[in-house]
Amino acid sequence: MGLLRLLLALSVVASHGNAIFTLEMVGRQISVQTFFILSGFYITMILNEKYVGKNKSYLLFISNRLLRLYPVYWCILLLELLSCFIIYFKSNGLEFHTIGFYLENKPSILSLIFLVFSNIFIFLKDLVPFLAFDNSSGSLFFTINNAIYLTKVDSFQAIPQGWSLGVELMFYLIAPFLVTKKPRIILVIICTSLVLRCYLYNVLHLQFDPWLNRFFPTEIALFLSGYFSYQLYKYLKNIKYNQKINLFFYIIIFIFTFLYQWIPAYKCSLLPFSFKEIIYFFTIIIGIPFLFNSLKSNNLDITMGNLSYPIYISHILIINICNVIPFELFKNNIVKTFVLLVSAYLLHQLVEIPVEKFRQSRLKI
Repeated sequence: MGLLRLLLALSVVASHGNAIFTLEMVGRQISVQTFFILSGFYITMILNEKYVGKNKSYLLFISNRLLRLYPVYWCILLLELLSCFIIYFKSNGLEFHTIGFYLENKPSILSLIFLVFSNIFIFLKDLVPFLAFDNSSGSLFFTINNAIYLTKVDSFQAIPQGWSLGVELMFYLIAPFLVTKKPRIILVIICTSLVLRCYLYNVLHLQFDPWLNRFFPTEIALFLSGYFSYQLYKYLKNIKYNQKINLFFYIIIFIFTFLYQWIPAYKCSLLPFSFKEIIYFFTIIIGIPFLFNSLKSNNLDITMGNLSYPIYISHILIINICNVIPFELFKNNIVKTFVLLVSAYLLHQLVEIPVEKFRQSRLKI
C-alpha cells in the first residue's frame, strides 16, 4: 500500500499550493481521513498479531508508536525553529515567523504552556483548531468557528499539519481496548460516531472546518472501519481466491485516486459526505486487504510508503524554504516536489531506519 500512501501524502502537498500539472488528486481532507482508515487497519493488525503473548504490553505498544512519530517530527520542529532564526537575521530583525508571532501576541502563561506542550509533544494538538485567541488577555478559549477571529491559533503552531497526529495519538491510546473486541461492538461504536457526525452536521449546522474532519469522536468511525478491513484480510488468508482480484483493486483504487478531483461531487444535503467520498472510502476499506496481500513483500512499494510520513510532516517547511531561496528554479512546483522527495528520503534513511531498528529490538521473539 506504499504507493497509495505516497499519493495521499502528495495530495496533501498539492492542496497546500504545490499541485503538479494541476493534479491535486483527492485533496487534503480526504487524504487525511483515508490515512485514518489505513491506520485503523494497521493498528488492528499489529495489536492482534504482533503485540500478543510476551509482547502484549500497553506500555510497549504506546512507546513504540511514539517512537514512530516523534523522531521525524522533532527533526522538522528543530529545523523550523532554526529557519525562524535564520530568516530573522537575514531580514535584519524584520521577520521572525513562528517565534515572532509568540512575541507579538504575548499569550498568557497558561496559554503559552499549552501551546508549547502541544508543539513539542503533539498531544492536544488536535484541539488547536477548536480554539481562538483573545488578544486583550492573551488567553485561549473554545469557539465553534475560529475562522471569524483575526488572530489564528494555527499561527502558534510550528508544524500546523501536525493536528492530524494529535487525532492519531488519541486513537493509539484507546485502540488496545477496542480493536481486539468482537465486530458487533466495533459496529456499534462506528454507528454511534456516524450518528454524532450527522447530528453535528444537520442539527447544530457545524458544516465547516474543523468539525468536518478534525473532531475525534466523529473521526473514530474511519479508524475503526480499518478494523473491518483487517477482518476481511484475515478471512482472505484462509481461503483461495483469484489473485487477479488484487490487481483489480490496485487499478481501481489508483485510477479513482488520480481522477478523483474531476469526478462530480453529487451530495445529499442531509449527509456530511458527498457520494463520491462515500464510494471512495468504501473502495479503500474493501480494497486494503487485497492491496496489502499483493504488495506486502514488494520492496519498491514499501520504500514509497516509507516516504509518506516524512513528506507529510516536512512539506510546509520544505515548500517555504524553496520559496525564499533566491533562485527562480526553486519556485517551480516540480522542483519543489523533487526537493521534498529527496528530503523525505534523507529523513527516512538518517532518522527513521535507526529508530525502527531500535523499535523492533524491543519486541520479544
